[in-house]
Amino acid sequence: MRPRTPMGVCTPVGFEVSKASGALPDSREARAGSQGVQSPGADLHKATGAGLAKQGACGKADSNWIGGKMRRNLPWICASALLVVGLAAGSEPLAASPSDTLLVFLRGANLARVRHIPSFAALHFSDSRVFGKVAAVDTHLLRTAAEHLEVVEEVPAGKPLYWARAAGPGQPLPEGVPVRVLVRSDGELLVQAEPSAAAELASAGFQLELVERYPKPLPPETAPHFWIPVAYDTLVQRIADEVSAVTLRQIVARLQAFQTRYTYSDSIISAGKWLFDQFRSFGYEEVYFDSFYVDGRPHRNVIAIKRGLIYPDSVIMLGGHYDSIVLGTGANPSVWAPGADDNASGTAAALEAAKILAEHRFEATIQFACWDAEEIGLVGSTSYAQKLAQRKRPLSFYMNFDMIGNLDRNDPEWDVTIFTDERARPYAEFIAEVARLYTPLVPYIPGNSGGSDHRPFQLLGYPALYVQEGDFSPHWHRPTDTVENMNFEYMRDVVRTGVAAAIHLAGLADGFGDVPYVKYLSHKFDDDPLGLSAGNGNGYADAGERLEIQVQVKNYGPRPGRQLYARLETQDPFARILVDSVSIPDVNGGEAAQIASPFVAEIRPDAPNGHEIDFRLVVGDAFGHRWTSHFGATVQMPELAFSRQAVRERQGNGDEEVDAGEEWAILVEVQNHGLRPTGYLTGILRSLAPTILVLDSTASFDPVPVGGRGSNSAEYFIVRVSPAAARGEIVPLELRLRESGGFYEAKVEFFLAVGQGAVLFVEDDGTANFSALYAAALNLSGIPFRHWDTAHEGPVPADTLAKYRRVVWYVGTEYGNSLFRAGTATLENYLAHGGRLFLSGPAAIFVLRTKPLFSQYLRISYVNYNTGLHRVTTEGSNEVLGEMAFWLAKDGPNKQGMPTEIEVSAPAFPILYYDRRTYEGAGDIRAHGIAAAAVADSGYRAVYFAFGWEGIEGDEERRAALVRILNWLQGDLAGVSEQVADVPIVFQLEPNYPNPFNPQTAIRFTLPERSWVKLELFDSRGRVVRVLLEGERSSGRHVVTWDGRDELGNSLPSGVYFCALRAGGRQAVRKLVLVR
Repeated sequence: MRPRTPMGVCTPVGFEVSKASGALPDSREARAGSQGVQSPGADLHKATGAGLAKQGACGKADSNWIGGKMRRNLPWICASALLVVGLAAGSEPLAASPSDTLLVFLRGANLARVRHIPSFAALHFSDSRVFGKVAAVDTHLLRTAAEHLEVVEEVPAGKPLYWARAAGPGQPLPEGVPVRVLVRSDGELLVQAEPSAAAELASAGFQLELVERYPKPLPPETAPHFWIPVAYDTLVQRIADEVSAVTLRQIVARLQAFQTRYTYSDSIISAGKWLFDQFRSFGYEEVYFDSFYVDGRPHRNVIAIKRGLIYPDSVIMLGGHYDSIVLGTGANPSVWAPGADDNASGTAAALEAAKILAEHRFEATIQFACWDAEEIGLVGSTSYAQKLAQRKRPLSFYMNFDMIGNLDRNDPEWDVTIFTDERARPYAEFIAEVARLYTPLVPYIPGNSGGSDHRPFQLLGYPALYVQEGDFSPHWHRPTDTVENMNFEYMRDVVRTGVAAAIHLAGLADGFGDVPYVKYLSHKFDDDPLGLSAGNGNGYADAGERLEIQVQVKNYGPRPGRQLYARLETQDPFARILVDSVSIPDVNGGEAAQIASPFVAEIRPDAPNGHEIDFRLVVGDAFGHRWTSHFGATVQMPELAFSRQAVRERQGNGDEEVDAGEEWAILVEVQNHGLRPTGYLTGILRSLAPTILVLDSTASFDPVPVGGRGSNSAEYFIVRVSPAAARGEIVPLELRLRESGGFYEAKVEFFLAVGQGAVLFVEDDGTANFSALYAAALNLSGIPFRHWDTAHEGPVPADTLAKYRRVVWYVGTEYGNSLFRAGTATLENYLAHGGRLFLSGPAAIFVLRTKPLFSQYLRISYVNYNTGLHRVTTEGSNEVLGEMAFWLAKDGPNKQGMPTEIEVSAPAFPILYYDRRTYEGAGDIRAHGIAAAAVADSGYRAVYFAFGWEGIEGDEERRAALVRILNWLQGDLAGVSEQVADVPIVFQLEPNYPNPFNPQTAIRFTLPERSWVKLELFDSRGRVVRVLLEGERSSGRHVVTWDGRDELGNSLPSGVYFCALRAGGRQAVRKLVLVR
């Protein structure tokens, strides 16, 4: 185990099996062999038992047809094991690369683009860093999918690869250890080494993860939209309270008594045998060693299984590693490595949970795992996860425990940390809620980390997370990591959380026996406009529909079910049940039956897209038996947004510019970012300004698939520009789209630019690839442009520049841009002949500061390459940007890591300054703090941003800044300036900043007209937690601060929240992440 930092720039992940072998028992092989592999994007319609869904085998969930669309009724724990593993049973590791295949490392990768490169196979990934293999002919595709591409030297297949991170900055590799460094990235290394050399690196303090050469599925583009219901249960409390601090101390002390559990020591074998015997002593019959090899020597994970009675192929797993290590001068892990907190504590959690749960029966399977060789690269868990994926074994969820016994005596808060990726976030939020219900623990969910045995499962697509003490132990990997330095009362609460979570997830089935046992089996919705339902009949649960819900149940018990009834309940604020009680025919043991008549439920029209409605089904009989299940419905709507526009001149002067008095045809393309396709659409266009008259306002759109695009290509809209329209005016247009016979309507806003000639847009940022942001802003504004990518087309020729009155040129942080390679003379000549230039990116001034482009034309000099500030403001008003101010991204693909300071000399003038009055402080300002400048001199105009325009937070703010700059550049250069048309204000809810946040965040929104406004906050279950604003507000920009508290002033827990803005018939939603 290694220190847990949230997964990001500095957290290594990835693995490779070293001669992994060994097999799971044949009984498991046969039982799991036919299981299918599900897709992470599958619809979650869940069947649950005792608070969590369990519906048959993962690959054998019953299906039903809804309006011609098949949906699977998957269990909670089964549905969340939705994998894209990419491995066939019996597949072999990838061999050494042939000559036409390259090993590559990507930094700043756009995973959506990488995913669509057919020949690319990911071997390791973490956030936007990816290591993998690709066909040499496809490397040009990777250059447009990542900020940085590095071809890695080919390596022999027989020697393992590791991702290594030093314990401290600047720590060198130990001398004499045979290690080959392949990649260096942000203080981390990709190395090739024999396992024995890797062990020496681990002993020297390096944190290692084995990098397997098997393909791994990249994470899904969107996180799962579901939550796991949990309510307090006195029986669960009673069972969880059986966890004993005394017993936990005894287990940890016994493991410590082995002196060392170092992977290369003999005592690790004895420790594994002791764990095996303990599981057997609890009454478990399915206990086995899962073998793998390190340096040709066998090592063993210990696995125990409690088979589920109803859903044996729905598997949840609890575990932790049992090996140990010590570091430091004079330390010898082969002699003394007590590893009490790291990680006898996690092993003790698995043992104590197994002991307590052995006395009970469950609907789903619970598995317990103790891993070997974690400290030398997560080798044991990696081997097991790989075999699980190869053989397509079911695993619904894995909860890992690592270092759960330390508590700072000076910290009154009993906090616990839950590390998770987005795939397992619903489980993290569930476990956090379990901790709050059953213990005094205060849970935190800070993000992910790659430092423990959950990570191999995450990499292969399984939902997995790990639980760790809130106060990291100062005795980590030290000889002092002993029983005496642990707090077992605190540890008891962590283990109680795990036990309670396992009971809720697996479903207590102590009542199973010589009686009926009637549970949910499947369901289907009827959303047609007939009978009690009232919908569009498309088979999706649309907001605003009334649904008939037909449910099928099964009697899993041996005795017939007689005099049965069913009741449907929900606490969801976006749903209401209109018919909640029905009868059920008698059903014999092992048979299924359908309820006599359907339930009826209504979904509110304002239900958010993707919202998961939880239904609780209670089945009972006249003899006092009760059986509870859960299933869900996902609200699935389209989400149409502007994609691009095209205009065609019908009556005018033929200069291809939209001029006053002319008539134009407009084609609008929209894209569907929603969860279901649209039906046929009718579009109605209207102008929001008197300078544009719409002559033909109606057009039809064909159905738009999810992720696809559609347009009015068969019927163009027709508009006429008023003779009084000002040159440079950006006119807002509104397109209203209504689905035929459906419940969906959308409003799309875009603009038409008057008197705007084409712009040359030069992409000169190497492989950073922010061109989509520039193109989107220009397209939305109706400004025509020609895109020139210097990475593919080379330097821009002088005759090409001369064709365009305005040029937008961005270099980002690319030091090797074409201006540096080919020189700036062509661009200087362009300005000398009256050109107009917008240049953006700190690398330009940093590497070209001595060129005449800056000293003679832009009249700008370099001051400081990194102010550390991310808020820029005009500090008053200026003719270019007015009174604009905005934040620059600190995280994400467009983050600004080099906000550079410049100085100006006349006739140049500042147009933006770094704001030293924010929470960031004064920053490293060495002169006047100028961030951007403009110049109008001798027939040319130019604007320079000493940061990347693409880093401006908020699509609308970015677009507005670009439009104002282009309008100013187009102004009269002879001294009589044309009026720069202002940028129309549009309805927008901007991303909150900061995000994630603690303790507060700013929420900004803009209104195009005075409106009645309601700004609400919802938790992940759709419950309103705070109304931040309700009342009339003027047009313009507004800011509201949220302090992470509810209406009563109570601090809300860490988690995902949603901010919903409603004003003037419009609605927008943003996701906020609170981290305590």
